[in-house]
Amino acid sequence: MHRDLELQLRDEILKREKIYSFSDIRQRAQELRAIDGQVNDKLISDNWVHSFIARNPSLKALFPTCAAAERILQKSELDWWFEKFGGLLESVEPSLLANFDETMVAPSKRKWKAVVPSDARSVVLSISNDPNHITLCPFIFADGNALIPSVILPLQYAPQLPPDLYTRFHWAGTAKGWITDDIFKEIIEKIFIPEIAKRREAMHFEDKKAILLLDSHGSRFQECISKLLSDNNIEMLTIPAHSSHVLQPLDRITFSLFKSELQKLKHKYNFEKPILEK
Repeated sequence: MHRDLELQLRDEILKREKIYSFSDIRQRAQELRAIDGQVNDKLISDNWVHSFIARNPSLKALFPTCAAAERILQKSELDWWFEKFGGLLESVEPSLLANFDETMVAPSKRKWKAVVPSDARSVVLSISNDPNHITLCPFIFADGNALIPSVILPLQYAPQLPPDLYTRFHWAGTAKGWITDDIFKEIIEKIFIPEIAKRREAMHFEDKKAILLLDSHGSRFQECISKLLSDNNIEMLTIPAHSSHVLQPLDRITFSLFKSELQKLKHKYNFEKPILEK
C-alpha cells in the first residue's frame, strides 16, 4: 500500500468521526487499495495494522471500555457497607453464604483494540443492547461449591441440543436473552430456596440464617422475592451500585476465569480472520 494512501487512512482516523477497530482498518485499507487500482493478492492482516500504527506515531491502539465501567465508586461507600454488613458476613456459615449474578456471552462482546489518535487517553463505548447473546446465571457458595447454572436463551422455544446437555443447566428463554422478574423469581423459588433447605438439613443448621449476596439489578427488588427469602430465613444483601468489580465474588474470580477460557477457545478456532482482497 502506497504511503500517500496510508496518510489518507491516518488522516481519516485523526478526524475522530468514528472508532476504528483493527477490522475496520483492514477493510478501509482494502477499499483504498482497490480505489487506487492496486491489484494485490496479499492479505491485509492484523500484523499489517500493527506496522501501520508503528509507521504513524500520531496513532496508537487502546482497549475500549464500556460506559458502565467508567462509573466511579467512592471509597466512603465501601467503608459504609463493610461497617454495616461486615459482622453479618463473618457470622454466617460458609455453606449458607451464596452469591448470584449474571454474565453475558455474545459474539459482539469480544475484546478488541481501537486505533485512535495518540493523544487520546481512553475510548469509551456506549452500552449496546445487542439481542444476540446468552445469559448465564450461577450461584456460588463461600464453602467452594456451586449450583447447576441457569441459561437464558434469546429464544421462545428450546433448541435441539444433545440430551446430556439439558441436564447440565437450568433453561429459560426470553425475546432478547435478558433476565426478567419472572425468571429471577423462578430461579429463587425452584433452585435456590430448595438448595438452602437441603444444606440446612444435611448439616443440622435448621435455625441458621442464610445470606444471598446480589448486585442491585431491578429484578432483585420484587416484594414477592423479599417475602420468599424472609419466609425461609434468608437475608438478601445487595452490594453498592457499580461495586461488582470490587465486592462480588462471581465478578472477581468466576466470571473472569470463564471469560479468559472463552477467549482462548475463540483464538483456537480462529474467529477473527484477515480480510481477503476481492
